[in-house]
Amino acid sequence: MFLQGLFLFFILMGIIMIFSSKSWLMIWVGLELTMFSFIPLLGEKSQQVEGAMKYFLAQTMGSLMLIMSTPFLFMESAVFYFLMLALIFKVGAPPLHFWYIDIMYSLNWKQLWFLFTIQKIGPLLSLFYLLESKMNNLFMGFIILSMFTGSMGGLNQKYIKILLGYSSISHTGWALASMIFGYYMFILYFIMYSFILTSLMLIIYYLNLPKSIFHMEWWSLKDSLLFFMNLLSLGGMPPFLGFFMKWMVIESLYKADFYFMSMYFIFMALLTMFYYINLFIYTTMNNIIISKLFDKMKNKMLFKEVLIMTSLNFLPLLFFMFL
Repeated sequence: MFLQGLFLFFILMGIIMIFSSKSWLMIWVGLELTMFSFIPLLGEKSQQVEGAMKYFLAQTMGSLMLIMSTPFLFMESAVFYFLMLALIFKVGAPPLHFWYIDIMYSLNWKQLWFLFTIQKIGPLLSLFYLLESKMNNLFMGFIILSMFTGSMGGLNQKYIKILLGYSSISHTGWALASMIFGYYMFILYFIMYSFILTSLMLIIYYLNLPKSIFHMEWWSLKDSLLFFMNLLSLGGMPPFLGFFMKWMVIESLYKADFYFMSMYFIFMALLTMFYYINLFIYTTMNNIIISKLFDKMKNKMLFKEVLIMTSLNFLPLLFFMFL
């Protein structure tokens, strides 16, 4: 327990270093500190060692790419592309995402939450610092590819961990797009995404929901509704919080005359919603036995916490009421 707390402290220190520094040397140190502190948390059980090793190798390759960019410091464009590729690799965005989905099977829900949220902060912030000075078509290509891969990868996906993995890739594309419009929009989007994902992961963890969608028909109706309210929010279904954060990005793209990108983002959001709604219909229609939600909860207070976090997804309704 003490060691876990120590590693979490070092992860926090690494993130603070990245937040507070504009020096690429200190940013690199912060990235490595978060990586090496996260790896021991991945290897808690023997069956998780393989996932920890894959994560280590992937992050090491990204770090090597960062180091390899130093000989090209006198070539501004070469450094820019090397750094961008290295950070895209570290964050697990397409086309350098092969390692990201592969490690999902061996991680538990707590580790997945860290991977989807905390471990993305460093590389995404570093990308923002890089793109402050220069925006180009390659970066736009990464955005388009991330959203396409995340949306298409989730189609016909039966394992919840893999489904959330592809959802994370899709939201990486949305987060990258929010960077175009400044620091505060990026931070706001990432906070809202992390909030919705935390609510969803709490439901999965405390209700001990199955790993496969094939077993969803054994869920109670209340379990299914609570789970899918958060999943639909993550997909951008109005009037949930996820709709507000995606609408914010699409509106900014439209006002900046990115008309094609706006239409593309809407189409990808609708595609994601299509298979989320299909899953919702599948689980609710196959529900025969409706059990009480409290039976699966270890503590009734946990139910209240999850319910409160889920209800906060309706906050955008208040926003639109006062427009």
